[in-house]
Amino acid sequence: LWAFLAIPIVVVLFMAMIIQEPVQAIVQEYQDASPVALPLIIKQVLGDVFSALRQPNMQQLAALAAMYKVGEKVLLAMYKPFLIDQGYTAQAVGEMVGTYGTLASLAGSMLGAGLLAVVPTKAALASALAIRAVMFAMSTPPALLQLPPTLAVALQGGGSGIVTPVMFAFLMEAVAGSRCIVTRYTLLQCCDDLSRFLGHAAAGTFVS
Repeated sequence: LWAFLAIPIVVVLFMAMIIQEPVQAIVQEYQDASPVALPLIIKQVLGDVFSALRQPNMQQLAALAAMYKVGEKVLLAMYKPFLIDQGYTAQAVGEMVGTYGTLASLAGSMLGAGLLAVVPTKAALASALAIRAVMFAMSTPPALLQLPPTLAVALQGGGSGIVTPVMFAFLMEAVAGSRCIVTRYTLLQCCDDLSRFLGHAAAGTFVS
């Protein structure tokens, strides 16, 4: 099973090694810089990041990217120990979360992409967030105890998956056409990673 799951990773790694992207002048400049110039480069990069954060609407977008996954990650992280407390084995929990949860997340992502294809991005985001709220409400106490665990996991995975592609599209659209678009989107992606960290950290605190 692990070997089968590793095949896509190996394929992507191989493609990344053989496909050469055109190197922009600024990237070449960084590559050719001496080690002495490294602090200046870091200072310039940090300056670009803070400059991007001061642009109109960037702080609101950063806050949105940093918060939209927190509650979801708390729920998903705490559901595994909840199942174990209910008497399920670690193998059964791994099968439900790792297999059915992943399949449901993929299905949710495809549904999110479908929403983007038929409605504007903001409407798709609002719809995806509403659908996620309903699916998560159906898989949390007291409704949680009335559902088969596999169905609850599928609802959680689907609710998580539907929002992710729509949110990424919304963030990319929000910075499209702006100066330093890569810096701005990278900043928002870092905020997204922060939201995942905060959710897992909060769940660990609650469980302990």
